[in-house]
Amino acid sequence: MSNRLRNLTRLAVMLIAVAIIGNALMYVLGNSPFNVHELSIEQTIRSNQVNGVLIRTKIGRVDVVPIEGNEIRATLEGKTTKKWMKDYQLVVDEDQGLAQIEVVQESRFRFIDIYTDFKLTVGIPAAKLNQLQVETDSGNIHIGSVDASEYLVTSDTGSIKLDIKKGHIHAKTDTGEIVAALDHIDHDIIVATDTGDITVQTAQVPKSLHTKLTTDSGKVNVSLPDYHDGKIGEGGPLVDLFSDTGNLTIKQK
Repeated sequence: MSNRLRNLTRLAVMLIAVAIIGNALMYVLGNSPFNVHELSIEQTIRSNQVNGVLIRTKIGRVDVVPIEGNEIRATLEGKTTKKWMKDYQLVVDEDQGLAQIEVVQESRFRFIDIYTDFKLTVGIPAAKLNQLQVETDSGNIHIGSVDASEYLVTSDTGSIKLDIKKGHIHAKTDTGEIVAALDHIDHDIIVATDTGDITVQTAQVPKSLHTKLTTDSGKVNVSLPDYHDGKIGEGGPLVDLFSDTGNLTIKQK
């Protein structure tokens, strides 16, 4: 082994040792990316005067579920690096009947952030809403049987699932599948994804329905009884599904 190669090897070993010692020291001081802590925040809003709910988060999963009582309950749970614990806040507010729930993240450059994992659960009492809107940049969205006239659901990266009775549905994600399971279809359903399958399920077959189904490289499958030439009967709600690279399915559950 030449002297030059031997010196380079020694330098590499020294740098690795310094990195290990530095990370160990940061861990002891609580400033290492490996110092992961649990986070749990809960906020509530009285639901008496609320007729709409807006939920926003840039990271993490969102689960919207029905609950008992007279308060909307938002809970942010998960884990993140200790030094970033204070960067996340759960902000709730109510203004003129609109309840707003948002996970606020302090803007800060992070070279590595592989441990942050959050879930936002929003429990909504049984009263019917005019509108339920959920927005996330990165994370899956699930909406349980929360009663609303209109559902507006968007995610940049994440799947969307709705388990509801009925209502207007506008759902969009850039990357992820979308599933809408309803008791019956009585309002328009407009759903789009760039990459992912779309499935609409209904317990009751509608007496009338018309569809607009568009996919570039996927398959279209509609297995509802009496469905012919893009419709059932005359008129009825519109089911508009679009996916660049996914399958489109409408079926009875």
